Amino acid sequence: MSSLLQKMLRTRRVDEQFLRHSEWARRLGVPLMVALAGIKSISMMLFIILPFSLTQVAGPSTVLAPIFAFLIIFFSAAHLSELSCTMPKNCVQYHFAYAVIGELPAFVIAWISLVDYVAQAGLFCKAWADHFNLLFRGLPAKSLTFDVFSTDSMLLSPQVDLLTVLSAIITLCLLLCSLRVVGTICVSLLAVTLLIAASCTMVAFFHSDPENWIKAEFFHFGYQGVLYAICALCACYTGIESTSCLLEETKNPRKRISGVLSFLVLVLTTIFFVLSITFSLSTNVTALSEGIMIPEVFSVINIPAAKSSSKHWVRRFPMISPSESATSSSISPSAFRSYYEQGFIRMRYMLSVCSVCALSGGVLASFLPATRVIAALCHDRLIPYAKDTSTKSPYFAVLLCTVLVALCSMIQKTMLLNFVIFMAPVKLVITILLVYLQHYYPEQIGIPEETSNYKSIGKKRTRVHIDDGVSIDDSVSLIPSRHLEDHDDQSEVSHSTFDTTAFLYMKATKMESERLQKRLEKEQLENEELQPVLAKSVSQYHTMDPNLKKAKKIKKHAHNCVAEQCGAENDDDFNSQEVHLFANEEPELPFFSTFSSSAPRPPSPDVSFATFHRSRRLLFLFCVVTCAFSAFLRNYAVPTVTCWMLSIGFVLVIVVFTVNINRLQTNDYLYKKESKVTLFPTTSLFTLFMLLGSFAGSVPTKTLAHLVVIPLIGILAYFLYGYRHSKHRKTACLVIENRYLEGADEQYCPIIGLDTSSSSDA
Repeated sequence: MSSLLQKMLRTRRVDEQFLRHSEWARRLGVPLMVALAGIKSISMMLFIILPFSLTQVAGPSTVLAPIFAFLIIFFSAAHLSELSCTMPKNCVQYHFAYAVIGELPAFVIAWISLVDYVAQAGLFCKAWADHFNLLFRGLPAKSLTFDVFSTDSMLLSPQVDLLTVLSAIITLCLLLCSLRVVGTICVSLLAVTLLIAASCTMVAFFHSDPENWIKAEFFHFGYQGVLYAICALCACYTGIESTSCLLEETKNPRKRISGVLSFLVLVLTTIFFVLSITFSLSTNVTALSEGIMIPEVFSVINIPAAKSSSKHWVRRFPMISPSESATSSSISPSAFRSYYEQGFIRMRYMLSVCSVCALSGGVLASFLPATRVIAALCHDRLIPYAKDTSTKSPYFAVLLCTVLVALCSMIQKTMLLNFVIFMAPVKLVITILLVYLQHYYPEQIGIPEETSNYKSIGKKRTRVHIDDGVSIDDSVSLIPSRHLEDHDDQSEVSHSTFDTTAFLYMKATKMESERLQKRLEKEQLENEELQPVLAKSVSQYHTMDPNLKKAKKIKKHAHNCVAEQCGAENDDDFNSQEVHLFANEEPELPFFSTFSSSAPRPPSPDVSFATFHRSRRLLFLFCVVTCAFSAFLRNYAVPTVTCWMLSIGFVLVIVVFTVNINRLQTNDYLYKKESKVTLFPTTSLFTLFMLLGSFAGSVPTKTLAHLVVIPLIGILAYFLYGYRHSKHRKTACLVIENRYLEGADEQYCPIIGLDTSSSSDA
């Protein structure tokens, strides 16, 4: 049983090669990233979440949700920035969990994210089809909508609209192009959406009336409706969370991701607050039908009562001349009412065009994170896959995502909407928990902050040569490399110190290289006729295999990497058609940061792991008590003395856990992080309290059952395929050992790296 548990919790090897190298083409700059995140978030809020929240969830009290959602998302974005800077990889939550927790938890996290992204894409396609039918007055629905399932079904939609499938197919064709093309389209659609939405919102604002809040009863759905609306507004920021799936395709992600996320949170919160307060004041929202769309709101906006005073109409309508109004005895109220209605019809048409443009960009942006999650799982062989040879777009992942989204057209829109709303806080909680583990994990994880001196080493390709001494040479490498921009951020310069362990490691590496070079030359002389293709460098020696001697001459595809074998989908397939050419370089100068004397001294490993385990126990108890407190208020909140006493008891227990967690020592003494959450762990616990409280206090029982079933299906899928086909199932440990071979000069033979021989024999 312990062996099975160890295999399920096996972790991936995280080295400099994994952290710094990527085979994805970096095509996204700041404008394209902002456009992808903005169009997805704005279209989700304005045309999907806002009408649902105003009519069915919170009513006019929806205007309070952006305030609390802003606090949650702002601190969650800080956690996401720290995680992204630590490990700048696509689907960073999945990779980080794979490196720290294990394979099965990482697969469950990726599975939850994949189902959520597919549900979002299906929801966008359904919303696009509805607004497209509204724009053309229902003509496409007459020929493309079919009755398929029974109306009594709780899961399947009675009618299937082929426009949903059509939107998925159009998105498939666009995603087969470059990511830059998709980003450019989203920039154009975002500009059109903002201009039209701003003009229509201005019209609604001038017809706002505070009496509508009184008529609709501001807290019509109670405090539980406000909690529900907070979860719904958190789902509107899905574009920000989706940026974590495109880090390897973003230029300078560690430098830009923190500022971009903060900017997006501030701008989107302002837009969401203005939209919610404007449309809630423009009409009595509780009198609207449940399935109403935002463009249809202009059909029911309050129209001023017709008055017979000619001066009133001259003042309201300057196009009417005073003489004409004076001679006319009385202007017909119905005529001016018709004039207003014609203006609102034009506004409705404009907003319908805006909705189609916005949701088109939302469909495009919603496909991207789902395809990246599929590509990551395929690369680790945790799901059945087909090899993608393009760095522009993962063709297999795009095709599979299109099929899944097309299947979502058969699911009811309300069920997809509730699932997406309550999956948003779950994913935010996962991000915060991973950052929490990072701060207390007793070993260094990811890339630390680099000073300006260390960055210059990477640009100049500084070498260290060991030949009975140390000499530093600024020679330029012969390996071709990309030109790095010189506008990297300059951080504070730290002092460098030399450690004896570093020199011993470099000396051992040099001795190993010399030994392998001699053995390679010996093999080349003996097998010159039997093996026509041999390694041309020492670093490529580990890729050789005796079985290649019997293989025919095949033209290989050269793949240049910066270190050991990377990016190959078939690492254990020795008949692969790719030859990895490695840089035969001596190790670069190690870098050590010196911290102030006031920093705490590193404790022993036993104390570090004890602190790590204690932090996990305290966090678990904190989450359990918070959920219990929220469930208690949801079911038994009555203005009695007993209720108040129990609530005070819950709050005191939560405060005690918070104080105990703050007293634990973090691992900041290990390395300095590029981006760090301010006031950790207080901000993390505060965000967790708000997220868990909103989730447990408002989630419907049916939706909660769906959220529990999805991870169970993921675990079943893992054992059916991923457990047996995982790419890391045969990964051995990093070993340094002595092997006594023939020859006196080969007695000391340190083997540094992965010992693949033992794993292959097994």
